[in-house]
Amino acid sequence: MDNPRLCFKCATETFAELIEREDIRPAPYTGRYRWVMLDRLDAVGNGELRDLIRQSYEMVSAKAPRNMIKKTE
Repeated sequence: MDNPRLCFKCATETFAELIEREDIRPAPYTGRYRWVMLDRLDAVGNGELRDLIRQSYEMVSAKAPRNMIKKTE
């Protein structure tokens, strides 16, 4: 893993803010659905990244069929 990257979905406002930052861009193929790609894992701070991933999970799981979602509690 010489150059790890990370993709996640975000809200419209967050998407617009994030892609203005260095090392963050719309994800290939899914950018039109507001997915972003971090070219470096340290492009955002750990706390912010944790929040962004949590929000992404919530948005994606809300649209998933109920029988596909596994409880993480």
